[in-house]
Amino acid sequence: MVYRVAYDKDAGYPLNHLHTSIAKAFVGDWGIRAASEAVQIFGGYGFIHEYPVERMLRDAKLAQIGGGTSEVQRFIISRLMSF
Repeated sequence: MVYRVAYDKDAGYPLNHLHTSIAKAFVGDWGIRAASEAVQIFGGYGFIHEYPVERMLRDAKLAQIGGGTSEVQRFIISRLMSF
């Protein structure tokens, strides 16, 4: 999904809002899942600043809410698919 949006952008095609919203929602949700799993594996060390896992979880959360929350992306997807 992300590669498709990047390819279209590089090729000069007009931005497809449906593809973009799907990619944003997917990346945000799966980033949180992966980072949370990593913190779970590291246990208590996952919250210590000396380990990069703590930073990854914060970055993943920012990716989930920074470009528009996943809920907003799902709302955009539903509106675009209803037409």
